[in-house]
Amino acid sequence: MKHLSDGLSRRRFLMRSALSALPLALGPAAFSSVARATGIGAVTPASLNEWVGGIHWQDIVPDRIALTFDDGPRPGRTTRVMETLNKEGIKATFFVCGRLVRRFPEILRDLDAAGHQLANHTWSHPDLRSMRRREIEDQFERTANAVNTALGKEVVLRYYRPPYGSPWYKTTKVAMKQRQKICEIIDARQGLLCMWQVHSNDSHKGVTEESIYKSMRMKFDRNKAGAMVFHDSSIMTGRLLPEYLAYIRGRGLRFTTIDELVTHKYGVSPEAVTRLPTALRPARGV
Repeated sequence: MKHLSDGLSRRRFLMRSALSALPLALGPAAFSSVARATGIGAVTPASLNEWVGGIHWQDIVPDRIALTFDDGPRPGRTTRVMETLNKEGIKATFFVCGRLVRRFPEILRDLDAAGHQLANHTWSHPDLRSMRRREIEDQFERTANAVNTALGKEVVLRYYRPPYGSPWYKTTKVAMKQRQKICEIIDARQGLLCMWQVHSNDSHKGVTEESIYKSMRMKFDRNKAGAMVFHDSSIMTGRLLPEYLAYIRGRGLRFTTIDELVTHKYGVSPEAVTRLPTALRPARGV
């Protein structure tokens, strides 16, 4: 991948996104969710036809990687990932499951103390595609409460990621209706959705070291960048993470954070994005 300057202008970033995303038709954001912000008017989730703000699959990010880890915390595995990140000076976002937070609160405290961001990945990692509104709300709420209890303080879990990316894989009317419901719930919690642009495939059945590298090479050869998902629940991830990071750096990519991606996309802080209008509601009061 051709390395771009860290000073890449936001306008160029958004224009590139617009051009790259024109063929996409994934739900309400038929174009890239950074597509319509080419300098014409304010950039808001509403102007991009997003049901909730955040990082969407169709976002085009040219030169940076934000690492995210799902399905923890787990003894040994999450700790090994954290040690590697700390050694490399990289901050990541950990999408935690509430039931594991309750079992292993000390790991969560270590993540928080190391400056990593905590995010909501539901209580028990269910597939949300057929769950009722109250059930989904309960999954998110119990996780938030577990995190607050583990840390002994109130923490804002800004980002939400549905397990398996479901039902975003489907575009049926039923799936679209469920997507809208999930987005409404996240927005009501003043949160942001965080999907991904690059999947490590480290959680797939039968995965091997070589198959992961092959998948990564294919994705980076197609100039993919942005939010990258790993799973700290996988033994292989912790063992091979140093090599993954070296490979990513070798592609000329810069490590960043989800917060920075969101700020670069909308031009305001993530907290401010939650107050901007979406395709489903007007702006909130400050």
